[in-house]
Amino acid sequence: MPKTQYAARTVVSEENTKAEIESTLRRFGAEAFGSAWDGTGGTVHHLIYFKLGGQPYRITVPMPEEKEFQYTPVRLVTRSPVEQRREWDQAKRQRLRALLLVIKAKLAAVEAGITTLEQEFFSNLMLPSGQTMSEWAGPQFRTMIAQGQMPPMLGRGKEHND
Repeated sequence: MPKTQYAARTVVSEENTKAEIESTLRRFGAEAFGSAWDGTGGTVHHLIYFKLGGQPYRITVPMPEEKEFQYTPVRLVTRSPVEQRREWDQAKRQRLRALLLVIKAKLAAVEAGITTLEQEFFSNLMLPSGQTMSEWAGPQFRTMIAQGQMPPMLGRGKEHND
């Protein structure tokens, strides 16, 4: 069975998808919304900011690079610049549609009482430093796991860290 990506053939523009993400977040009670892009470091990321339940969140979506679409995937035939740009634009639209699906699914699960807002968006919670929880904690946890250590208990003394 061939592998297919969600929304691989979408014709919905990036702008319309961002507007739909904003509309979805508003419908679920978001108090603020913003979107931006960041090309720092060579890779472009789409950033979605929102405030929900009094907490600020940021979702960062890495976008594919145009050069990834220089060749066809099966026969590695060089695409024309127009074909390359068309495939690249399609991949960006697809990623944002997938993001919309994730956001809708998480918020629907929260609304249905299956999970909580904190559980679904914990890694996207923005800290006072501007980092998300996953940006701040991820490297620390990877180090602890590599060293076979457990994270220290918050608010408890050393005697409880075994």
